[in-house]
Amino acid sequence: MTQHNSRLPASAVVEILQQLAPNWSYAKHVLLFGNDRLPEITNFHNQVMTVTNFDPDSLEADVITDIETIKGSEKRFDVVLCANVLNLSDDLDATMAQLAKLDFDACVIHIDEGDGTGQAVSGEDGYHRNELVSDYVAKVHQHFHRFDVTLHRSRKAITMVKGRRFYHMDNIDELPLSEPVVAPEPTPAKKAPKKRAPKKPRTKPAKEG
Repeated sequence: MTQHNSRLPASAVVEILQQLAPNWSYAKHVLLFGNDRLPEITNFHNQVMTVTNFDPDSLEADVITDIETIKGSEKRFDVVLCANVLNLSDDLDATMAQLAKLDFDACVIHIDEGDGTGQAVSGEDGYHRNELVSDYVAKVHQHFHRFDVTLHRSRKAITMVKGRRFYHMDNIDELPLSEPVVAPEPTPAKKAPKKRAPKKPRTKPAKEG
């Protein structure tokens, strides 16, 4: 499996999580899956979050390189961020299998679509799949079919959230596998119509006596 660090600046990463992770306002434990480090981050209640970094290619001592170490600790994460990792993976099934070993409530996947042609390239800058974010939905749903999967096409992101199916709140044997949801495209704000000044009433000229 090949993984590389995210190309997104830390500020953009935090913005994505704030907008797409439904539990971000009260999240306390965050895991970065194959991403750069983040500065100290706080949630809505100004509580400092604990951030765990996983990157199998890292040489830094405080970055976890073996996913089994996390799985064995039975640690549960409120939010997992997987930004610009799947699009750089030359073995998508292996990468998704590692992601599936984590225990989390919500996961935000961000995709760098490259040129969007679907033609993978390998060069000095590494491997890139050049696939659209929508091309990853089927694979995500295959590995996380008990999660609520939503495609955010305009944000080039996919979210996975534990829902009713995960917690067996329905008779899942009688339910078909849920289809991934496509989030509606954001509509541009409409400009308020200009208010016209009220017309002045016409006054008839006074008749001369």
